[in-house]
Amino acid sequence: MPAAAAAGTAVATAGEDGQVKVWSRAGMLRSTIAQADEPAYCVCWGGGSSSGQLLFCSGSNVTTAALQGTGGIGAGSRNSCGAHASWKAHDALVLTADWNVATNLIVTGAEDCKYKVWDAFGRLLYQSSVWEHSITSVAWSPDGALFAAGSYNCLALCDKQGWSYCQVRPSSCSLLGLCWSPDGTSLAACGGNGSLTVAALLDVRLEDGRVAAVLEGERLVSVVDCVSETQERLEFRDPVVKMSLGCGHLLVCSATQCHIYSTLNWNTPHIFDLKEPAQLVLQSGRGFALVDASGAAQVFTYEGRPVCGLKLQGQGTGAEALHRQLISLSNDTLAVASGSSVRCFETAQGRPAGQQVNHSLEIKAVCLSQFGNANDRLLAVLDANGDLYMLRPLAPSGSGTGSSTSAAASPTKAAAVGAANGQAQQQQQQSQLQQRMVKLASCVSGQPVWHDAAPMLAAVVDGQLVVWYHPAAAFVDRDLLEATKSTQNDGAIGAGASLDLFAGSSLMLRLRNGAHVCASIAPQPAMLHDLVRQGHWDKAVRLARFSHDPAVWACLAALAMASGELCTAEAAYAAIDAVDKLQFVLHLRGKAGAGAGGGAAGEVAVAAKLALYRRQPDDAEAMLLQAGLVYRAIKLHVRLHNWQRALDLARKHQQHQDTVLMHRRRHLAAVGQKEVLADFAALAQETDAGEALPFREA
Repeated sequence: MPAAAAAGTAVATAGEDGQVKVWSRAGMLRSTIAQADEPAYCVCWGGGSSSGQLLFCSGSNVTTAALQGTGGIGAGSRNSCGAHASWKAHDALVLTADWNVATNLIVTGAEDCKYKVWDAFGRLLYQSSVWEHSITSVAWSPDGALFAAGSYNCLALCDKQGWSYCQVRPSSCSLLGLCWSPDGTSLAACGGNGSLTVAALLDVRLEDGRVAAVLEGERLVSVVDCVSETQERLEFRDPVVKMSLGCGHLLVCSATQCHIYSTLNWNTPHIFDLKEPAQLVLQSGRGFALVDASGAAQVFTYEGRPVCGLKLQGQGTGAEALHRQLISLSNDTLAVASGSSVRCFETAQGRPAGQQVNHSLEIKAVCLSQFGNANDRLLAVLDANGDLYMLRPLAPSGSGTGSSTSAAASPTKAAAVGAANGQAQQQQQQSQLQQRMVKLASCVSGQPVWHDAAPMLAAVVDGQLVVWYHPAAAFVDRDLLEATKSTQNDGAIGAGASLDLFAGSSLMLRLRNGAHVCASIAPQPAMLHDLVRQGHWDKAVRLARFSHDPAVWACLAALAMASGELCTAEAAYAAIDAVDKLQFVLHLRGKAGAGAGGGAAGEVAVAAKLALYRRQPDDAEAMLLQAGLVYRAIKLHVRLHNWQRALDLARKHQQHQDTVLMHRRRHLAAVGQKEVLADFAALAQETDAGEALPFREA
């Protein structure tokens, strides 16, 4: 059985002789990958065709192998079998298998009349019940959300988790081959009696609060408004390829046109022509993005006006980027994950935004928050281990900490120093990004979902529904993060459930067996975020008192500290019995009331202490230096034991070098260590620090 690579540069074959071979597209043998003891009836590419991973089945075993060689699978390359994994997949002969590039999942079918879903490591995720006949063919849809399984006079459409949507029974005998159309709307199946069956994907249902849309025919969409109890039937000239419902708009894309409907008016849609059929549709509050098969993304407004274009494959992404979980859109940002990195782009100009985020593991899902402006944007990242992280991808990186070179140098040496400083700055920026990544949970199943109108995040964690009312509290006070979390331990959810919708105070989940379950949360957190956005702090305090919920008080405390509202923070910390934090707030209020020793300088000092409380020493340093408080900036880094930066500031401003050296010596004497920093050793030889004046309030 042959299998062509996605790029069309190589062909893999397997046969009854047990040999698995790789050929060039000109028919030249490149290498023999494996020699199995039993006949090999199926082979397929997977895990990203550019990486050269193969899957083949022999007997009841399934084997994955990575090709090694120069040139990958391109023309002229010579391949050999590298690392591989093999496991017993069925109790009988394995007849068919397929490996999806987008989700990295494997589905197999065998003569034991079962199909099974596996991950790339050979772990069983789902096992079907026994069918009447052997499973003779399986095939993933291009986006990996569905797969089809064929048997004797039977064709089933299944979810990626394994459960079946429906079955049809064509008179085709055994279905020996399945093939999806590139847009995933049609499926062709060839039967053992020579027949060809073509099926269309129908009954696709989308829901968004008050509106539900169903694809009833290839050119017919039925829309039901649950609030007004009205029903509309939308007919189109061409077959529907993609649909998306959200943010008060319904998008219907055919191969040549895109129709934009407002959920408040179904009579006058905006229509524009498409250059290429859309493979993926993403929506946000202000606009939407269409991604085609070539990896090009185009951002539009809901009036059909183009905003910008992006070439995603030119940014280090491939076919995997077409998977919905690896792309996320907000009002001003588009995030794209590829491998273990995430890049963000401005939707206004199409330019890169922020720094590239690199993670230690492969990223499985990304999700951008929809609330606030670009500086408030939050990115949720789910890695291959099921760990959920959060960061601010567009947050400013703060002031630099690199030292300056005062000695004269030759042009060659200056260039080398500049290159070294540039590399060090990049490493520092990446380190700051890693520090801004906050781990929220482990054992997360499905994709995390942000609230549609508030910065609240929901996820299924270890079979439980977890909602973070204010996850950004981790950037203000990590002690408040757990206090702002709500956990619903409902035994009906279980492992493998996923979230489909998070709007208002309702959540919609799909269980592992395909059933839909609705859950609800308290409405006060969303109302609190809306009041804070409008600046109504007094009303926010009254709402928290009315709710009698410690989680709401914790959210209010984090929001108040982030905005510098000390009076509100005092009330919130007192309500949750955070005595230490309450004492700190009272200290800051006393400083602010007394002027902290001098008008504007006192206000800057209080703002710097708030930045330190939020674990932002770079911002605190920038505030102090901008206000001319060099002494306090140096004092800040000495207290943080950031000795190198303290000395750099003292040298740059030509003051308090002896004071920094004195405190460095006292620190080393207290811990019983010797000097290891070259700059301090050189300074100690140049001058005798003696007993400099201790730090004092300037």
